[in-house]
Amino acid sequence: VMAEAAGMSVLNLFAYTCGVGIAAAKAGARFVVNVDFAESALKVGKHNARLNDLPIRPRFVQSDAFAAMRQLAGIGQPEVVRGKRLPAFPRLEAQQFDLVFLDPPRYAKSLFGVVDIVNDYAALMKPALLCTAPGGTLICCNNAAQVPREAWADQLERCARKAGRPIR
Repeated sequence: VMAEAAGMSVLNLFAYTCGVGIAAAKAGARFVVNVDFAESALKVGKHNARLNDLPIRPRFVQSDAFAAMRQLAGIGQPEVVRGKRLPAFPRLEAQQFDLVFLDPPRYAKSLFGVVDIVNDYAALMKPALLCTAPGGTLICCNNAAQVPREAWADQLERCARKAGRPIR
């Protein structure tokens, strides 16, 4: 990430304690947005940012990743789905990033969506890809050992093709 981030806009999804975002800022990113649902993780990220004497001030957004990605991608996030009001979420303007880092947990369920990197990585890949500027870089991680690399790469390639984005 540090080799890629200089001069870039960076989106760090499922940021946890914001290590990738802090590294990108340290490497000279133009601006960095860290998104995580957990206030406690973002608090650690803010502390890490203060410890690193960064040239920019990263942004920390406490939000469900699906709600954030949909808004940043310009798809929008409805407040009511199937007659149910969703929990409050921060309003974000549509914006694409030069570098997007996607490192989701193995499985997580919320009212906004389901993270399942074994059976449905594309549900995350597509909105993350739409947050990535044309010609930008989306770094995807999958830490589930039971997913063969070839099958996962094929899923990513199909998703990118459907979105009209090349993979390199």
